[in-house]
Amino acid sequence: MKVTDTLSAVTPTVTNTAKVSGAVVSHIENLIEVRAEITRLEKIKANLTAELLAIFEKTDSTALIHRNLELARLDNRSRVGTDEKALELNFPEAYAATRKVTDYSVIVTLYNKG
Repeated sequence: MKVTDTLSAVTPTVTNTAKVSGAVVSHIENLIEVRAEITRLEKIKANLTAELLAIFEKTDSTALIHRNLELARLDNRSRVGTDEKALELNFPEAYAATRKVTDYSVIVTLYNKG
C-alpha cells in the first residue's frame, strides 16, 4: 500500500509546506519501513539480551565459551548521571544556571503502514 493510496486531503497544521514528487513520497515510505524494521530488530535484541543475561546469571559466570573460544563477556560498567528533578527541587538556582536547551529537528512521518 502506498502513502498516496491511503491519505485523504488534510489541511496542513504548519504554514510552510511544499508539494513534492513521487520520489520524495517513496523516500518517506522507505523511512517508515526502515523505522519499522529498527523497531522489530530492537525487540529481537532485547529478547536475546535478556536470554543471555539469564544464562550469565544461571551459570554465575562472566564469560561464555564454546570450544575454547570466548563468545561473550559480561562487563559491569557505571554511568554517572544527574537527577534533574531533585536538582531543580533542592537547588533551583543551580538548576537554572546550568540548564541547557538543545534545539534539534525530527522528521515526523504522518503515515503509518502498520
